[in-house]
Amino acid sequence: MLASEGDVKLTDFGIAKALDLMYNEEGEVIAGKDEYLSPEQARCEVTDARADLFGCGIVLAELLCMRNIFEGESSEATRENILKMELPDFTKIREGVDPKLNAILHKTLARPREERYQSAAELLTALEVYLYSEGYGPTNEKLADYIRDLFGTQGVTASTRWMHKNTR
Repeated sequence: MLASEGDVKLTDFGIAKALDLMYNEEGEVIAGKDEYLSPEQARCEVTDARADLFGCGIVLAELLCMRNIFEGESSEATRENILKMELPDFTKIREGVDPKLNAILHKTLARPREERYQSAAELLTALEVYLYSEGYGPTNEKLADYIRDLFGTQGVTASTRWMHKNTR
């Protein structure tokens, strides 16, 4: 999706799970498309937000490799790949992939969720530092966080008043 502000938004990671959980108990069924499951989903375990980060890693890898690295001949083979397949060195799969990006992908696709990025914000920061490492500067998201930290939930109004007061 493209937001009206020009931001690109990834969506749909939780939709299949939410619909399936209306009829089934999490931890008893596999919720989601096999090609984008986290290891904990493939094992029918209860998930948290880090499962979506694994799915995001699959999408990032797919964008780089032009294929889903885990997809097998069957659903069972795909789930087995998600659980056990050795993660590839992305620098060898596609020319021009930086070792730093390879490391980000490996952390995003770590099987133990404790070894993955622990939040989308943490992954976003790692990607921003990678993208802007030559001249890292704040992104819209970082500026918004900073404004909220400074001025609370009424950040936009408060920051606008502050700017008018201090720039005259």
